[in-house]
Amino acid sequence: MESKEFHFSAVAEYRESLVEYEARRYAPTFRGFFLLLIAFRGISYRYGTEFARLTAARIEAKKAYNIARKGMVAVAVLQDVQVT
Repeated sequence: MESKEFHFSAVAEYRESLVEYEARRYAPTFRGFFLLLIAFRGISYRYGTEFARLTAARIEAKKAYNIARKGMVAVAVLQDVQVT
């Protein structure tokens, strides 16, 4: 059960990273150097948030895999949380 908790947490972080990716991908572009600089700062912030969520998802998935590997967990569950 603990393994599935970490697995669901990893999936939630991954899905939130997709939200950040989509927001960054469709960020409006502005003309002019000053406005472009402001837009770039917002985009880079979103990239940082996306990267942080992906890192958190990987950590949670590793925890789930380690717990599943040590315990009596079905092979399908173990393969589902395996991190490369």
